[in-house]
Amino acid sequence: MKNQGEIISLIVFVILTLALGVTTYFGFKNLNLQKAELASAQSELQNVQNDNNTLAAQCAEVQTRAGFDPALKTSDVVAAMTADVDAALGVQGSGKTYKDAVAELKKRISTADKQIADAAAARDASVDSAFSSVTQAQDQQTAFDENVKTEQANRDDSLQTVRDDYDKLTKSFVDQTKRFDVVYRQAHDAIVTANEETAQNREIANRYADFNIDLSRRIDELSNPDFDRADGSVVYADQSGKIVRLDIGVDDGVRPLMTFQVFPPEIFEEGGIAAKGKIQVERTLEAHACEARILEDSAVNPILPGDLVYTSFWKPGEVDRYALDCRLDVNGDNISDLNEIINLIEANGNEVAAYIDNDGNVHGKITPDVTRVVIPNMPLSSLLAADPELNDERRQAIVDTETAFLDEAKANGVRQMRLSDFLVRMDYKATDQVVRDANVPSHSGEKAVGDTRVAPVFDSTPVVSGSSSQGVPKGTVAVEEEADSAERYFRKRAPNL
Repeated sequence: MKNQGEIISLIVFVILTLALGVTTYFGFKNLNLQKAELASAQSELQNVQNDNNTLAAQCAEVQTRAGFDPALKTSDVVAAMTADVDAALGVQGSGKTYKDAVAELKKRISTADKQIADAAAARDASVDSAFSSVTQAQDQQTAFDENVKTEQANRDDSLQTVRDDYDKLTKSFVDQTKRFDVVYRQAHDAIVTANEETAQNREIANRYADFNIDLSRRIDELSNPDFDRADGSVVYADQSGKIVRLDIGVDDGVRPLMTFQVFPPEIFEEGGIAAKGKIQVERTLEAHACEARILEDSAVNPILPGDLVYTSFWKPGEVDRYALDCRLDVNGDNISDLNEIINLIEANGNEVAAYIDNDGNVHGKITPDVTRVVIPNMPLSSLLAADPELNDERRQAIVDTETAFLDEAKANGVRQMRLSDFLVRMDYKATDQVVRDANVPSHSGEKAVGDTRVAPVFDSTPVVSGSSSQGVPKGTVAVEEEADSAERYFRKRAPNL
């Protein structure tokens, strides 16, 4: 127990106090008895002295009344009285004479003297006994005082021990109180943080509610093979080359690697008809045209022009929205290719919702409908360390901006995607290595001369939508159509940077 020492000290103090009280009581009781006996002896002596004084006074009165000087000796008075009595009274008939009276008086005086002597002796004995008792009482008082001093010292030691224990307990209580305050503040901060996170999660959950409704609708569509409207139709089919062309393209939100099921046109009339095959988009050609590769079909029921295409994962006009991290380098030359990536995304019918420019400034805003946030293949800190034009303060500011950017994506439920995976998803195929002249800015707009390649212009140069090399400058990919129709295969995209 924490109070065990204090309780034991209190019990010892009570016992010692009781012992001290009992000892004091009996000591003073014995002293009082001895004092009473002395007072009684002194009272008796005083009574005897009073009696003696009374007799002396009586004798003096007798002498005075007898006509004698009180200062005379008794013998002289007796002699004179005897003579006077003998002379005056003589012997009477009773045989008693004044002399007999004097003798009787002497007898009484003798008796009184003896009583006085006995009283004095008794008084002296009583005084001696009283002195002995007083001495004994004084010795007992001295011993008692020593015991009191010892007990007082022991009590002081016990009190000091109790005070020390109290100080320790007080210090322990203060320390525990401080620790409790720290734990309480931490718990309070944790509760506040949890409430804030709960509010944020509730807000995110509310934002996701509409998306969940749309996902539920999509799930219903996936579980139901029937549809009311096709997503597009086949306008050209090459069974030998396993290539088809559709009447949906960039403006419809079509992008490479999208997969469609192919149905015969009579599906709307008869219903419940199984798919004839499956195709996958390889490239978009123009606003409402794309080229796809046949993945599955049947020789007895081949894919033909007029067939309908459908997928539950996409509807015409739907686009993916991306967020772009800082310093995205496509070709590994340690130079940001932000413009080329934006061109690549928009060339595939998608959108850029937000991005961080090369100076660390954020453009746009991340929302829950963003598909992915594209991050560099290497940590941003490593990429910034290779830039000699940045100081440590600027590098740290850009890293902090990226951290806040990715935290916002996480809060909105947007997952990250490496640049290399993003390029695969976009079906990006690298072009020949571009030779950059350090003295010529990358946005100079130079044109190719002969076989020499120069840096492409990413700010406003039209790009090929639908080529196997997405996002390259206009004119670098040949098309199969005639030159007079080449403009149909190019779509100008100018990112707003």
